[in-house]
Order: sequence, then structure tokens, then C-alpha cells
Amino acid sequence: MKGNLFIMAMLGLSIFQLDAQKQINCLIHPTTINAGLDGWNLEWDEGTFILQTEDDVIKVVNSNSSAAMKGKFQQRFTASVNGRYTLTFKAKKDASAGQKIEINLLALDSWANISSVKAVATIDSNEWKDYVVTFQYSDDARVVMPHGAQVEMYVAGVVGNLWFKDFVLTEDNNNLTAYEDGFETDISTGTNGGETNNWVGERLQLLKQGGNTVLEYTQGDTFGNAPWDISFTRYLWCMAGVKYRIWFDMSASTSISAENGVGLEMLSTGGADKIANQYFNLTQEMQTFDLITKATSLCINYNPTFYVGRVPVGEKVYIDNFSIAPIYLYNVTQELVEGAAKVKLTWLHSGYLTEDKLAVYLVGENYEEKVVEGIEIVDGSATVALPVGLPTGQYRLKLADVVGEGDFAVGNETLTEPFQYMAPTTGINDVDEVQANVFVDDGMLCVTNCPEGSEVSVFSLDGKEVRKLTVDKMVETISLESGVYVVRADGRTFKVAL
Repeated sequence: MKGNLFIMAMLGLSIFQLDAQKQINCLIHPTTINAGLDGWNLEWDEGTFILQTEDDVIKVVNSNSSAAMKGKFQQRFTASVNGRYTLTFKAKKDASAGQKIEINLLALDSWANISSVKAVATIDSNEWKDYVVTFQYSDDARVVMPHGAQVEMYVAGVVGNLWFKDFVLTEDNNNLTAYEDGFETDISTGTNGGETNNWVGERLQLLKQGGNTVLEYTQGDTFGNAPWDISFTRYLWCMAGVKYRIWFDMSASTSISAENGVGLEMLSTGGADKIANQYFNLTQEMQTFDLITKATSLCINYNPTFYVGRVPVGEKVYIDNFSIAPIYLYNVTQELVEGAAKVKLTWLHSGYLTEDKLAVYLVGENYEEKVVEGIEIVDGSATVALPVGLPTGQYRLKLADVVGEGDFAVGNETLTEPFQYMAPTTGINDVDEVQANVFVDDGMLCVTNCPEGSEVSVFSLDGKEVRKLTVDKMVETISLESGVYVVRADGRTFKVAL
């Protein structure tokens, strides 16, 4: 990288700090008890124990010291499609013998096990010890659901008390985590033996359209005085604070305008929280529609619902490839590229589509600088160059998506772990000679790597020279008022903010 270098120093301002662990942890409240339905909570009124917190420790207290515990405690999270999960934690006991616990992942929409077997851990130490258990989706229809799920910690049969801390649930699946109804297999309409994982509504059927299977809705003879009440819907258990990506193909047997046509709403059960509301211009040709919801405010069932009451009597609507995914950007890791001032980033993602972009920022102790933008999120990895002349120090890279607008802007951010960068003593970014560099430190403008006797000029943004000096030491420091300046040093130009 040659020529101009932009350094934005945010001295005097509070730097936005992001909890890196929270970004990689699928558990929203790993150290909290009864935070609504998002923290650790007991299984209804069952169980012969209570939960207590001690700082960041979850303590499981036996209510009857003379008998073994009965029951489980749990915390919810947003599951992905075909996920592979690892749960790590520290634990200890006060009983003399080792205490066996079972751990399970449960799907909230059907209350079915996600994994084919429960994980088992034996708490065998009276001091803190690390534990790791892994889960893989069982081979059934659950591989196509992004519904809410929960971690279940079974303490049935445990004697004495247990302590847990540092819960982290991570996912090592970099696939697009979306539920897709292709309607080709394993889909039915309405309820079937209590199964809720279906489209529910009147006058629905699956139809072969050419070689493809679509969901068909046919308008009845009349829709009465409340056309907005005619709809079909499906079931989705959501976590609070999540935005969803919904996309699908839709057409009709006749052209229908958005002003008097078919709409999609996504509401919580009871209608208290509406996170999507959009109507569509339909034609006889299949079109793909794509929308982003607002963030959910509840941990409860939500229903993506098509309102079709204004469709003309006898006409039909066709839907195919309905997909929905929670939008996440997380589990970012970084690796310095040997021999170059570059970093390779790898991240997991969910719910992003081709052409969705992210920007990368370099974050230091007293500044934050955008180093690249316009990276496609679905690529899952990128190599970015660090700024020329970057001083030795500890840094992080922040990834921020740039998807959607207004209420529907996604706004996900995640940080890498800190890394130590060592500035080369000779050669910067493959340049044979050390070049001049300008940066800000403790409110002072600093100039380095200039030949002794060379001149440094500082200009205001309107071109007026405000300071000129001759370099006579390795690091020249210049005191200036707050503002933005252009600095000319050893033939290079810099733009600096104090």
C-alpha cells in the first residue's frame, strides 16, 4: 500500500468495546439465572434443587442433602441447520464421589432431541476442572430447521452440590443456516398427528407444476367482510433480539397488485410483536422475494403468515422454496500471514446471501480505522492488508455487516481475539526501504522514519500551512489543536485527525 494513508484517531472518545466471547457463544446469558426465558432456568416446577449465582458461577444446590437430586436446568439458543455444537464449561462438586450429569440439546418446536444421544460428563473433582462435550444433529427431518433450541443439564441422581462457570456453546458449521421448504419431500399442509412443522390453512395443497412441486392456495367462493383474516401460516420458535432473513418464490394465476394483493407478516403468538409486514406485486411468472425482519423482542413462537384474503375468487397463488434463517455473523478467527503485513480472517455466518457485504476495521488502544469494505459475507474468509507503517502493538479486527437499511439494517458486529503485531525493522509491505510514517499518540502528532534534516509540513484542510519543521531525531512530536490535518513528510502525504 503506497501513497496516502488515513489514520483516524479517536482520542478523547470512548472506544466501542464488544464482548468477543459473547459473539462466539450461542448462549445469550451464560452466567444469568431466570433472565426471562433466555437465561438458565428450571424445568417448570420439577426438580429437587435450586439455582443460585455467585459472581459468574452457577451453583446447583440440593434441596435435600440426604437424597439425590431430581430434574434438570436449561438455557435456550437459536439452532441452525445441520449444526455441530461444542459445549465447554468448568465444574466442581462437594461430594466425595464423582457425579454423573447428562447434557442434551432439545428442539423447541417439537420438543424432540436434536442429537441422537445425550452427552455424559462426570464431575470428578472438588476443584475447578474443564469439560468438553460435542453434539451432532441426528439424521432426521430436524436437519432442516433453524428453530429455537435449548441446552439441558440433567442432574438427576446427583448427590451434594455442583458449581458451573464459563459456559460457552459454539458451532463449527459454516453452512447457510436456513430452513428451506422446497416442497419436494417431507412437507404436508395442515396439522398431522400434532406435528406443527407444517403450513397450516384452508384450501392448501401441494401441486406439481412442471417437474417442480409448489404449495398452492386457491381462493374460495367468498372471503366475507374481513379478507385480512384469510391466511396460511407456519410455526417458528424464535429467540429475542434476532433478525431473520426470509426469501421465497411466488406467483399467481393472474396478476395481482401489492395494493390489493398478497402480504407476508411475521408476528409473535398473540400478535404483540410484529417484525415483518410487506405486500407483493404478483405475476404469472415466479419471482423471488427477499426481506429482512425487524429484531424479535420476545422468546416465543412466531408465525410467518401469508395474507391472501384479497386474492380474487377462484384464483390461485403458488409458493416455492420458502426459506428463513436467523442472521448471524460470528466465530471469527484470524491468522497473521507470514512475511506480510496481512491477516487472514475466517468467520461463520447465517442468513446472508450473495452480494451481502461486510467491512473490516482495525481496532487499537486509541483508534479505529476501516481497512477494507465490500467483502462478500458468504465467502466465509478473506485476507486483508494492515495499514502501511503500523506500529508494533496489540490489535483486533472488527467485522461489521452492511446489510439492509433503517429498522431492517442487520447491524451485526464481531471482533477477533487480540493479536500482537510486530512492525518490521526494514521493509514495510514489501517496500525495500523504510518509509515515513505519521500517527497520533497521547494527543500528539508523531512523525517517524524521516531522514535527518528533512522537512515536515502540516496543512489545514483548506491548504494553509500551519507548521513546518526540520527533522533532527528519530521521532518528532508536534503539538496541535484538535482538528483534521494534512501532513507532508519525506515525499508522502497523510491525513490525520486529532
